[in-house]
This record gives sequence, structure tokens and C-alpha cells, in this order.
Amino acid sequence: ETDSPFRILALPAELISSVCAFLEDDDLVNIRCVCRVLKAHSTTAFGTRFFCHLIAILHPTSLAVLLELSRHEILSKYVRKVTISGELLGHSIFPLQTDMPSHLSLQKSIENSGLDYLILLEAFKALQNLEVVGIDVGSFHAAEEFGFCDHGVRCGRVQLYKENVGIDHNEAMGNSRVYDPVLRALHSANVHERVELSLMFHPSSEEDWPVSFFDVQSLLWTKSFAPRLRDLYSLGLVDSKWINTLMHSATDLRELHLQGDHDLISLPTSNKISQWPEFRKLELDELLLQHRDFVPFLREHGPTLEYLHLQGIGFPDGNWIEPLEIIESMPKL
Repeated sequence: ETDSPFRILALPAELISSVCAFLEDDDLVNIRCVCRVLKAHSTTAFGTRFFCHLIAILHPTSLAVLLELSRHEILSKYVRKVTISGELLGHSIFPLQTDMPSHLSLQKSIENSGLDYLILLEAFKALQNLEVVGIDVGSFHAAEEFGFCDHGVRCGRVQLYKENVGIDHNEAMGNSRVYDPVLRALHSANVHERVELSLMFHPSSEEDWPVSFFDVQSLLWTKSFAPRLRDLYSLGLVDSKWINTLMHSATDLRELHLQGDHDLISLPTSNKISQWPEFRKLELDELLLQHRDFVPFLREHGPTLEYLHLQGIGFPDGNWIEPLEIIESMPKL
């Protein structure tokens, strides 16, 4: 036995890094404050845990933080996913004791000037290990409302508001123009061929719902982005013809969640090979389905489906006998 102190700094860097990966969040942060050596050896655990996913909104403060992190010499290496949310201060996010007119002005100014697109362009160029880009209307502040469990860094949130904030579902949940600058920036940065795409749509009311969020028949979408679409979430009153065209353009979708108002949806099928060879999750709510499409769709994706949720589903013609027989035989469900 010896009374000499344990020399933790004498341990191999790889061992210290491995131990740090098992620490609780607070302990991991605290150990980085002890000394420079421990800070250096814990960087991999720190970056992997806290900076894998960055979330931003189209506000200059949020985008500035996103750009700063994307250019960070060390932390940028750990960023694998970036989500841009269409949430806006004064539209769906209402902080207390905040100078709302100035925020509204800032958000409008970067929209009019195109600065949001330029910042996103530089951020995407800088993130060399980026794998997934998401566009939605809820992950920055309303994540719990939409059931998002993916943790991430909310870029600029502390600077924008610190107290409890209200969510107004009667207002537009998000800025529908968010899709255009993000997609254009990805294409201009020439990273669209190596990143996967996750999209969510949520128009708030029938009066505000857009016929389309972007042109799904354009060459930019069909050639550059449709093959990279992996997850699609459509909630609420999205135009059924537009969402049908979007689904049929995708060639390798993995997850699909559609919620409508008894809209008629036609699921894509193919005669020779599966439309989506690695499709694993399907959620459908309050929709009408073409029976002649739904049955072959289930047959095609039965071998890969792991999760199936059907609620309020009806057929203009046909019944549930054959679909239920197929569902019962799915091996991974």
C-alpha cells in the first residue's frame, strides 16, 4: 500500500477519453475545468455528446452562433446533424420581457437581404463531417410539442430568451420559406450529394396553408434532393396532391409520418423492386388510402417495416382483410 496520490494525468490519453465517455453530463463538464490536460483528453467525449446536433432558426443571433460553431477548429468536427427550424420570435415563440419589435425587424431584414441564405451557405461549407440536415417547424422551442426526443444545441437560445416562453398554436407554427434558403444553400455549398435530408411540414390553418412549400417537380428537387430524402413528416393541412408528388419523387425514404384531414393519399408502389428498399417506419393518421395502392405497398415493405401506426384510416373501396393479413406476417414489426 502507498499513501501517494493517484496520478490520473499519468494515464494514457485514450484511457482518460474512454472514461470520460461514461461520465454524467455535469461531471463531464466539470472535469474539463480542472486543467488543460483533462480538457484536451475529454474533448472527444464532450464534442460527441453535446455538439453532434446543432439547431437554429432564421434569426441573425441564432445563425451567427451556428456559423461560429461550424467554423470552430475543434467542435465543428463532431457536428453530424444540423436542423433549421421555421419557428420565429413573435410568430410562434413569445418570450416575456423581450423587445419583440426589434426581433421582428431583424428577422425580416435577413429575409429581405438574403443574409440567412448566405450564412447557411458558409456554415454548410465549413461542416466537413455533416451527415444529416433537417428542416422543420418545431425542434428549436416546441420539440416536446411534436414529440422530438433528439437533443441538440439550440444556437443562440440563451441570447434570445432565458425565461419560460409561450407557444401560440393559433399563429403560423413556422416560416414556410425556411425550406428555400436551406435547400439552395445546401446545393450551392455542393454538399447535397453527401447529406441525408429530413423534412417536416406543419401549416397551422386552412387559411394559411400553402399549395406547396417548394417546387417538387423542379430539377433541383428531383435530381439533387429527392434521392437524399430519408424522413418525411407532414402534419395538418398540407395539399394532398403536392405531398403525393413529393412522396413519389423519393427513392430511399426510411420514415414516413402523414397526418391529414381525411385527405386521399396514394402511396407509391413499384412492380419490380421496392420503391424504398430500407423503409422501416410508417405512421398514418386521419387519411383515406387507395386500397389498390396500400395493399402492394404493405407487401413491398413488409420485410423491412419495424414500426407501424394506423389511426383513423379509411378506404373509398376495399376492406381491411388483406392489409391485416399482410401486417400479421411482417417479421420485424
